Order: sequence, then structure tokens, then C-alpha cells
Amino acid sequence: MLLMMLKRIAVSAAGVLALAVAPVAAGVAAAAPDSGPQTNTPESGTPSPAAPDATVPGSTAPTQPAVRQLDVSNQTPTIGITRVGILPTGGFVAPLAAAATGTDTTVVWLEPMPGNACATSLRTAKVAVSWKNTSTHKADDATFPACTSGKPTISPALPTGAGTLSLTVTVLGDGGNTVTLSPGIVNVNR
Repeated sequence: MLLMMLKRIAVSAAGVLALAVAPVAAGVAAAAPDSGPQTNTPESGTPSPAAPDATVPGSTAPTQPAVRQLDVSNQTPTIGITRVGILPTGGFVAPLAAAATGTDTTVVWLEPMPGNACATSLRTAKVAVSWKNTSTHKADDATFPACTSGKPTISPALPTGAGTLSLTVTVLGDGGNTVTLSPGIVNVNR
């Protein structure tokens, strides 16, 4: 019986992967905001720019750099399942989206599938992102909630600097009930 369940999970994960990889390979991703740092809007849940800092004309106050969506089409999305005991209860595929929010900072967020994953499978999960700038050899990691109020959460600003970034993404669940079957791997030029 366990072997039959594992076969079903493998077939299901392969089908979900095929659905996820096609849009990612084609470079289709949600548009990132074009100015200001990103925040989640509770109404839509999509990343959106925060209100820009007000500056007085003629002042020397620094202006906020534009936010630029990064091309993350070169990636393998995170694939996982949720379970209760040994029984799988759901699955998800979670490509990563990224935006340059300043001269040296980057933010990332998941774009999970199916569309209700934030309200179900990823509701209490966390995202662990390990990154390395292969140009400068700077590296670090961050952990943040996958979703808030049923919508994807944007990471804290990652001090990646400019260059080629290599990111590994894992989804962590409560008590092992959300399991990453295949971590996401993303390579992006910033």
C-alpha cells in the first residue's frame, strides 16, 4: 500500500512539475513593482511597491532607487507535499520571483501553485533561502514566512550586491508536515 501511495505522489509531483516548469522556462512570472521597496498588500496579496519617501524639491535627501524585476527563468522550482502522519494531503510547486530593490539589495518571494497553496499547503510554512553571489563570493541565508494572510510574503532585503546570484530554496513546515521533495535552485544576474 505504501508503495502505491509513493507511486501516486511521484506521478502527481511529475505532473505538477511539468505544469510549473513550462511557464518558468518561458520566462513567465508575475510582474514585480517598478518603484519603491516591496510590501504585500492584504487586499491582493501581490507584491507591490511601498509608498515612496517624500522629498522636498531641491533638497539633498537621497532618492529611492527603482525596483527592478530580475529574470528568474533559469530555475528549478521548489516541489513539495503536505501530510498528516504518513498520508499526503496536498502538494505544491513554488517558483521563486526576485527583484532588485536597491543598489545592493534583493528581495525574493514564492509564486506557489496551485493558486490556493498559501491558504492551504503553505499556510504555516517558512521559506529558507541560501544565496551566494558567485561574482563577489559573498553568501548568506534568510528564513521568512512563505505566506501571510493567504498571500505570498516578500523576504527581508538580502544584501546580495551586484553580480551572478545562486539561490537554493527550501520550504519548511510545522513538525515536518510540509516536506520539500526537491529544493528550488535559481541562478540570476543582478
